[in-house]
Amino acid sequence: MKILTRTLREYPLYLIGLFIFAIALSFAIIIQNTTIAKIISELLIHHTVAPVFAILFIVLMMRMFCNFIMKQFGTRIAFLAKHQLRKRLIDTKGEVGTLMNAMNESMEQIDPFYSEYVPQVFKSMIVPMAILIFLLYFHIQTALIMLITSPFIPIFYIIIGINTEKKAQAQMLQLNQFSNYFLNTFKGIMTIKLFQYEKETLQKMEDYSERYKQDTLTILKTAFLSTLMIEFIAMLSIGIIALEVGFALIVFHSVSFYEAIVVLMLAPEFYNAVKALGMAFHTGKTASGYAEQLQQDYQLFNEQQTSLDYKQMNLNQKYQHHNDRENEIVFSNIQFQYANGFNMAINQSVPLQSYVITGQSGSGKSTFAKLISGIHQPNVGKIQMPKGYDGEVVYLDQHIHLFHDTVLNNITMYQQVDMQQLEAYAKKVNMHERILSLPNGYDTKISPNDFSGGEQKRLMLLRLLVLKKKLLIIDEPNAMLDVETEQLIRNVIEELKKNHIVWVIAHSKSYLSEGATVIHFENGQMRLKEVQHEVDR
Repeated sequence: MKILTRTLREYPLYLIGLFIFAIALSFAIIIQNTTIAKIISELLIHHTVAPVFAILFIVLMMRMFCNFIMKQFGTRIAFLAKHQLRKRLIDTKGEVGTLMNAMNESMEQIDPFYSEYVPQVFKSMIVPMAILIFLLYFHIQTALIMLITSPFIPIFYIIIGINTEKKAQAQMLQLNQFSNYFLNTFKGIMTIKLFQYEKETLQKMEDYSERYKQDTLTILKTAFLSTLMIEFIAMLSIGIIALEVGFALIVFHSVSFYEAIVVLMLAPEFYNAVKALGMAFHTGKTASGYAEQLQQDYQLFNEQQTSLDYKQMNLNQKYQHHNDRENEIVFSNIQFQYANGFNMAINQSVPLQSYVITGQSGSGKSTFAKLISGIHQPNVGKIQMPKGYDGEVVYLDQHIHLFHDTVLNNITMYQQVDMQQLEAYAKKVNMHERILSLPNGYDTKISPNDFSGGEQKRLMLLRLLVLKKKLLIIDEPNAMLDVETEQLIRNVIEELKKNHIVWVIAHSKSYLSEGATVIHFENGQMRLKEVQHEVDR
């Protein structure tokens, strides 16, 4: 749980709040049960009703309030922690299917650690301790029985939890493999149909699904078995306490009826708190398994890092080389090669200005953009950027994906922005009214299927407007759009060119206006030219 606890230390005020409300909760539980015992004792022994119903009502309200606040604190910590972890994931590299699974499914599996496990740790540490301290003065024999029997519950859960963590890692690995295979299958669906490979593909997908199902059922089986054993231990312990109190009350007459009722009512409270920690521990270990797999795959934390300081969110890494020319990008003997044999070679300077990037499919346009933005690194050579361009390059891929998060976070990528300016930009791309129509406006949680392709493109352009980077690279902005949306996006791009350097990768000739400078690619080779007249188009 190192990754999760390291993140948790970033929120000390919430932890202090959980500690304070856990103490208040323990007082409420003790007062509630002693008050109920007083009412039962007076009613059965003295045939009178004790005037303590007002106190009982107050402590019941206090108990509900403390539980509610602790739940809210846990939910808030979960939201902030996932927010920070997603920031780190955004700046990492990996296969798209695995990375998107990490951003969505894995984060949701981590959520219960903060929202359920952490609040329960405070409850299960403080409430049983408070009950033990009270019973040491009130009925020491019961306190001693609790001290002897209660450790069996967490010990048993630790043994189960360690096994659960390993199984959760295996489950996440299966899900990552399934995600990658599904995404690759979806991308290559035309090739699969062309070679009549549908049957084998479906069988393989079914095999992945079955393995994931079996891993999930194994974790659930472990959870059910461990719950059964814990219930048995708690039931046996409460039975021993009831037997001891019964002998003390009936045979030895060493306790009063009121004392016996208090002990018998506090015993379940004690073991329920310990049991709840055990159940939460199982959840915590499952989350820990996912977190450790994330750390292993993406190295969210380096050894030197002690906090979640996040300097700048973007896809590009810091360039290791700068040039002294303020208005040029220098490509020094760049070579980049794919496994399929495609090779790109560039050895020239490119003036910093807006371009239209053209070329046949597979000629190297998107590869060039990914090299500039830092998504790919060259096999040989170096890219020398002007000083001041670290973190100032943004690449908008033609394949858009929205996260399972709020509209605001999808637009801002977790950066602080001026909301009035954001709304003004949203109106420019004709998305403000559409966003306001959602249940919670900009704070509505969305999924990729909540918007059409054109709306997703406009949201991505809105992201470019908000982030205000110096160099913007937009890949196929008009692909598969209707005429109205295409015109709107073209207008926004022209607006962006007023304050930014914009490179547009385009098949459409609509961007090739007279005088436009073109970077043309052919078989991995790049050359610059200018559109002189209608013939060049």
